[in-house]
Amino acid sequence: KNVLPKIENGALYDFNRRGRDIAPLINMGNHLSSLGEYDKALEAFDRLIEEASVLTWKNPKRKEIEFPTRIARAGVYKDMDLLSEAGADFAESIRINAHGYGDLDGVVWMDMGEIQLQLGYHDQAWASFAKARESGYQEEVDVLEDKLKDLEESLLKRWLQENL
Repeated sequence: KNVLPKIENGALYDFNRRGRDIAPLINMGNHLSSLGEYDKALEAFDRLIEEASVLTWKNPKRKEIEFPTRIARAGVYKDMDLLSEAGADFAESIRINAHGYGDLDGVVWMDMGEIQLQLGYHDQAWASFAKARESGYQEEVDVLEDKLKDLEESLLKRWLQENL
């Protein structure tokens, strides 16, 4: 049974333009993900992003729709262990915020850094953790940075054993 609302021919834009909040649609996608219905959650988020993409970048509704949807979709990808896809959506949400929209906080930077860490992009992970720390997530970042330090020390130790 398809529980997703029908979104086509500008219906989402019209829904949002009339002053209604898209949060219920994002919450529905998050709920589907929490039930393990990842494909349905991704379908909901993909439709929201597709609908937003017909709007120009100058239209604030595009960013208003796309910014939180990309963060939500990245969370689903992360839960599915599709780290490259999650990283791409987190990066796009950061890019959207750089153009003046959204309350991007340290959580997105921490998630981005954690993905970069898992993918082996340690320099980028350090930079993301620094941004998260700037946003006030000291204790959470300390844990992730300790994990990264331990990993780098372990890799160095292994390299030294193999090459000396």
